[in-house]
Amino acid sequence: MIPNKTEDHLKLPGMQRRECNMNMKISAHSTRGEKTVKIKITISKIWSKIKKVKNGVRTVPIKRNKFISIGLVSLLLLLQTSCWDKAEVEELAIVVAIALDKSEINNVRVTLQVINPKGVASGGGGGMGGGDKKATAYLNISNNGKTIFDAVRAMGSTVPRKLYFSHNQVIIISEELARDGLLDLIDFFNRNPEIRRNNWLLISKSDVNQYHLLDAPNPIELVPAQRITGIIKDEQRSVAYAINQLGDFTELFSTPGTDAYTAAIHLVPDVTKEEKMKVINISHTALFNRDKLVGWLNERESRGLLWISKKISDAAINIPMGEKEKYATISTVRSSFNMKPYITEEGQVIMDIEVKARGSISETDVYIDLSKPENIKKLENKMANQIQKDIILAVEKAQKVNSDVFKFGAAVHRQYPEFWQKIGGNWDQIYPTVEVSVQVDAKISRTGLISKPLRVK
Repeated sequence: MIPNKTEDHLKLPGMQRRECNMNMKISAHSTRGEKTVKIKITISKIWSKIKKVKNGVRTVPIKRNKFISIGLVSLLLLLQTSCWDKAEVEELAIVVAIALDKSEINNVRVTLQVINPKGVASGGGGGMGGGDKKATAYLNISNNGKTIFDAVRAMGSTVPRKLYFSHNQVIIISEELARDGLLDLIDFFNRNPEIRRNNWLLISKSDVNQYHLLDAPNPIELVPAQRITGIIKDEQRSVAYAINQLGDFTELFSTPGTDAYTAAIHLVPDVTKEEKMKVINISHTALFNRDKLVGWLNERESRGLLWISKKISDAAINIPMGEKEKYATISTVRSSFNMKPYITEEGQVIMDIEVKARGSISETDVYIDLSKPENIKKLENKMANQIQKDIILAVEKAQKVNSDVFKFGAAVHRQYPEFWQKIGGNWDQIYPTVEVSVQVDAKISRTGLISKPLRVK
């Protein structure tokens, strides 16, 4: 007795279906084009695995068969196209640094620092080549263009390899371009899928030609871009500048009530050499209003910015001890801050900033008995006063050039949204008038292995 047909099953009573014996062939070439791989899928075998026996009659689930067939074919197609855009490393010019200058010929001059594998293997340094018989570890390639993309595309006529930006580490923009505005320049970097958001962004001083900046000699690192990233990695120990990555910088100048900042890079004389030679130095902080560079913070002011941007840890602070050229060095263990805005009845904006810092004594030039609690308290007060002064100096400079790098506007927007709706459009006029109150709680938790300084008897 043959059971009735159902929507879910197709009966196969004793007879063979012609389509079940058909073979489906899929041909695909390997990634190198050397062999042709033929894949045979016997549909009859697939069907035999999913057949079911019900009441003595073989049945095949139509829906299940359909989904399995589609899934297998889709999987095979995906596997064959997984490396469609593959490129061998021998065919790539790996870019590790990008520098932008204002061009007299066109809008922008782009300089790319490219790794030279032969030079790295031979230990050669210097991107200009010169008379050195060794292959250089890097090459600097420059071109002019109406846009960055235009300049980079034009480099294809001189570079025999495909420019590859996924390993880029540093983006340097000249002061002149930064003062004109970075919006159009940043657009290129954010659109390019190869350029990562963790690229370090730096602003060069006006007296530095980008080509020479990326060719500064360095006895340790063969490639200047590696020297720059090496300095930046030690950022938290150095409080001479405040730096941002491309993604964070873009977010800052795109956020209402906030302005962007990042570190400055320039060349300084090498004090270890008798001849006139300059080396890369990162210090000071570039301040922006919207997307335009408007001013700089010096090293002490940069430290004030760092205290209220959660970017100070394991930094050394030199505390004047009253005597000439005498200091106590305190290493910060951790720090935190809290910022809260207040609005008076007259509409005056007041920012209340509280900073907590914890540190340990690394060195002292003067005789002070640190086993006595009162001496520890004196050092803590000096530490708190210096941190407070650093912050006030930074705020005053930022207000002077109208750069809200402290996110005062964002704090007001968050705390008083209705008030912000009224004054947000005029924040550039209100920000310089904001009153700031700074309180610092500084504690010294450790004094080192000795509590009393050494003395000659």
